[in-house]
Amino acid sequence: MEWSSPRWSWREGFQFALCWQLKAKDAAALPCPMNFAEKWGLRIVTPLHKTLDWCSFRLRQPLVIVLLTLAVALLCCAVFYNIPVWVFLGKVFPAKLIRFCLFLYLELLCLGMGITAFGRFHNQTLVKHWKAGKLISIFPGNKESIS
Repeated sequence: MEWSSPRWSWREGFQFALCWQLKAKDAAALPCPMNFAEKWGLRIVTPLHKTLDWCSFRLRQPLVIVLLTLAVALLCCAVFYNIPVWVFLGKVFPAKLIRFCLFLYLELLCLGMGITAFGRFHNQTLVKHWKAGKLISIFPGNKESIS
């Protein structure tokens, strides 16, 4: 693969590498199948994409707003603060195990995104079609996204 051409902007590279799905503009099937790396990377990242997609379509519902706010607040407390409440809750819930699982999940997500990007950038046919403007990137929350 010729790394000197075609040139990539940061935005274009991130859009190509980190999108949930690539679709052809003319509603035809993708011009090439996904390679091994892209398939495995997407298997790791798909649960996050499905969760974001589900939340994005229900974001205006009060229950979803409250649940997301509570989840983010508890997540921030668990990760960033070592307050007496967590010492007490540590006797009930294994706080260090929760932190470790969160760390492990985030690391797996980064690995999955990297493997997906590696697979897409090394698929020369896919890169040619992207540079020719024949593909659309689909992110969670788009109307065209997978349900």
